[in-house]
Amino acid sequence: MGTGKILFGCSFLCVLGVFACDGDNKGSSIGAPQVEPPVTRNMPEGIASAAALALSNSVDDDGAATSETMVSAIKNYLYPTGGGPSPIIRLQRVDERMTSLDARAQDSARACLEDAVSDYTVPAELPTGETITYKFQCNEELNETAELAFGLDETNFYLIDKNGSSTEEGIYVAANALKDGSSVDVWTIGYQANPTDHGASGPSANVMHVKGSDAAGIEVTTAGTLGGYALSCGVHFRSNKTYIFIKGQLSIGGSCTTESSYCMDANTLASSDMTNCTGAGLDDFELQTVTLDAVTEKLSDIVAIVDSKIEGFTEFNKDAN
Repeated sequence: MGTGKILFGCSFLCVLGVFACDGDNKGSSIGAPQVEPPVTRNMPEGIASAAALALSNSVDDDGAATSETMVSAIKNYLYPTGGGPSPIIRLQRVDERMTSLDARAQDSARACLEDAVSDYTVPAELPTGETITYKFQCNEELNETAELAFGLDETNFYLIDKNGSSTEEGIYVAANALKDGSSVDVWTIGYQANPTDHGASGPSANVMHVKGSDAAGIEVTTAGTLGGYALSCGVHFRSNKTYIFIKGQLSIGGSCTTESSYCMDANTLASSDMTNCTGAGLDDFELQTVTLDAVTEKLSDIVAIVDSKIEGFTEFNKDAN
């Protein structure tokens, strides 16, 4: 067979997909872990379970929320029945978007995945005074106010997903996860310019910082502007999946209850002796506590974060050469 015939045969077979030829642009998986599973997997079973927990507004003689009131507020905020909005659902939506990008990356190679990671620093301080610097490669701009940026280095996966703006409503998710999917550190921010529910007036914001780890359990701290939601006055909890230690106060009737501490069984959510939590070190928080005052004082920083643009990274849509 002549050379021309050999080349024609290769081209023909390549078109048919019989085998790969030079110039095949078939991609591969991004290799990113999911963000939500390490959170729910390490959440106390009594909170993450599908079983509904009746809402309660009971307070004790000292003006503190009863243990039943506190845990019902936490459960209904994180895992509401009836499919209502929650930070956990935000994380699931992020995972769905990354799954879609992964399918596209497998269909054809993406140029950004060949880039070295570069630092990106969130443009304003978080309510705790912390700043975040992640390592990105790719940016997917969905529209003028929605984008997703991510990157992977040797050990970690970094992501920011933002939707909306401070003009009406903005949601911001920033996550740093181990590539093996065993741990995730994630911030979620919600902002509304003119909320019409929950009894809030004026700009409203809620902030949550959560760290879920297969080795260490879970820790969550959240607060918001007063009246925005039940946990807006500030709640911080940590669990080893056996017990859960909670410290905080709730927003009830437009004011904050007295701050109190609680120890509960992580599965049944029944009150437990405080020594079961302190003996396990659950009262020794690793994360800096998010407070109502800090969220209120840093509303301008929250607006700067929600409205920020992520620039300087290769668009995910660009094919590799």
